[in-house]
Amino acid sequence: MSLSLTGRLVVDFLHSNAVIFIPSLLLINVLFLILVLVNVRSKRKVYKRYYNLIRDFEETNLDYMLSKLGDRLNLLEQKFRGLEKASQTLEDNLSYAIQHLGVVRYNAFSDIGSDLSFSIALLDQKGDGVVVTSIYGREESRTFAKPVKNRNSTYLLTDEEKEAIAKAMGRLA
Repeated sequence: MSLSLTGRLVVDFLHSNAVIFIPSLLLINVLFLILVLVNVRSKRKVYKRYYNLIRDFEETNLDYMLSKLGDRLNLLEQKFRGLEKASQTLEDNLSYAIQHLGVVRYNAFSDIGSDLSFSIALLDQKGDGVVVTSIYGREESRTFAKPVKNRNSTYLLTDEEKEAIAKAMGRLA
C-alpha cells in the first residue's frame, strides 16, 4: 500500500506540475541538441585540419609525417636565406642605379623665343651620375655631358646644371 501511495503521490505531483516539467524538459533537450551540433562542427574542423595535414603523405604514421614536415621546413628556411641574400645584393646594387632626376628648362639666348634648352641631372643614391645639357640655337644645337661625383663635377657647372643637380637631390622644388 505504501508503494502505491508513493506512486500515486508522484503521479499527482507530475500531473499538477506538467506545465512546468514538459517545457523544461523540452528546453533541456534543445540545449543538448545545440551542444551536439556545436561538437559535431568543431569535430569536422579538427578532421579537416587533420586531413589537410596528412593529404600529401602516403603513410599516416605521425612520426613519419612530422619528420617530413621538418624536412620541408628546413628546405623553406634555406630558400628564405637565399632570398634574403639575393634581396641584399639587389639592395646594394640599387644604390648605384639612377634614383634622382632633375630637369631645368631655360632660354639660353635672348633672341630665341622658347625654353628649348635644358639641363638634366641623372644621379644615384650618393649623388653620383651625369648632368646632360642641351643648348638650342637658331643655327645649331649643342649637347654636353659632364660627370658628377658627390653632387659636384670636375668640369665647371653652369647655374642651370647646378639647379638640375639640386632638383635631382630634392633640395630645390
